[in-house]
Amino acid sequence: MIAQNIASLVSKLRPRSWFSVLFALPLFGMVAAFGIAPNTRIENIAVEVVEQDLTVPNALISDEESVAVYSRQEIVRRGDTVSSLLSRLGADDSGAVDFLKSDATAKLIYKSLAPGRVVEARINDEGALLSLRMRMGGESVLKIMKIGDELLSLEETLPLDKRIIFKSGLIRSSLFAATDSADVPDAIATQLLKLFGTEIDFHHDLQKNDQFAVAYEAFYDGADIIKIGRLLAAEFVNRGESHRLVLFEDNVGEGEYYTPEGKSLKRAFMRSPLEFSRVSSGFSNARQHPVFGDWRAHRGADFPAPHGTPILATCEGVVEFAGGQNGYGNVVELKHYNQFSTLYAHMSSFTVAVRKGAQIKQGQVIGYVGSTGWATGPHVHYEFKIAGVPQDPQGKLVPIAMPVVPGFKAIFELTAKPMFAKLDMMRETASAVNFE
Repeated sequence: MIAQNIASLVSKLRPRSWFSVLFALPLFGMVAAFGIAPNTRIENIAVEVVEQDLTVPNALISDEESVAVYSRQEIVRRGDTVSSLLSRLGADDSGAVDFLKSDATAKLIYKSLAPGRVVEARINDEGALLSLRMRMGGESVLKIMKIGDELLSLEETLPLDKRIIFKSGLIRSSLFAATDSADVPDAIATQLLKLFGTEIDFHHDLQKNDQFAVAYEAFYDGADIIKIGRLLAAEFVNRGESHRLVLFEDNVGEGEYYTPEGKSLKRAFMRSPLEFSRVSSGFSNARQHPVFGDWRAHRGADFPAPHGTPILATCEGVVEFAGGQNGYGNVVELKHYNQFSTLYAHMSSFTVAVRKGAQIKQGQVIGYVGSTGWATGPHVHYEFKIAGVPQDPQGKLVPIAMPVVPGFKAIFELTAKPMFAKLDMMRETASAVNFE
């Protein structure tokens, strides 16, 4: 009998083993309740067996007829079609193919099969497409979902994850070679060039072993980087002198760049209207004219560059004049704050935004290098004027404009100090690695 067997087993167990037996009892498919008084003989006890079926919840039963679902990922290959892509994903679903061809949103996939794009899908073991996700370029994503027996499509903006990236590097030959080596995006290198262009002449002042460190925004979809944002802070050590800036946003504007002391960089003039060039002819009161051969004043600086090189506004301002002007050829003149103005001559063409009265930002492309007017080769003639009087653009720098508003000074310090501390650590680490 079961009760007798259990009693016999119990009598042989050590006290610490009782819990194991009691815990195992329900697994026999029945419940037996008993109690034994001291000195009681159990040989002649009548035993009654009570059997009870145990009901197992349906959720714990494996349904042999259920359909398995698989998540798969593929990368678009050169020459891929929608059919070949679905085939590699394991989909054999003519209804889904028809939906992708007919639905206004879903058929965008046919225009988005760029090599390298990632496609994620859920397919059941019968080959039916249950869902599909594909980035369309930029911040857009296409989603196909099966709800009941119907497929639905949706194009939406990716919920990107913003991260702050810190990088540092050492100049060996050029700025862009150094930023490439440090895996700094070109968009950040360009911002670095424009912002520090008010303090550093990258055409002449750059030296081997100059250092830089940057902090910038990057936006991710999972592990994939989607876009690069703004430069948040930077340091450039040129000829042993440290130049620093940080982006600070108050509750008024989009934010401006400031020095650690809170001085704005916004209104300082860039030293050159070209990203990379050299001065072929500087400011002079007496220079032999290359076309006419006589001696006359040269009221600006000439920057030679290939035809079509973008010309940048050296400071924010308003277009005062844009058009032909005798020996200057195609000219743009910008009026800046106070009595400052700049002139750009011999341009091949202007950008669409350049028209009289238009607002121009510092570093904005206003036209392209040419050789119009009295020019012997492609270059831009650049003039810097105060109250209409030409000054030497290579020797005259305008004072920096308004500092951080006093009411925001404490908040600025809380923003700037941690950022510069991190840049210091990055730069010192780079120095230790490169000079050991």
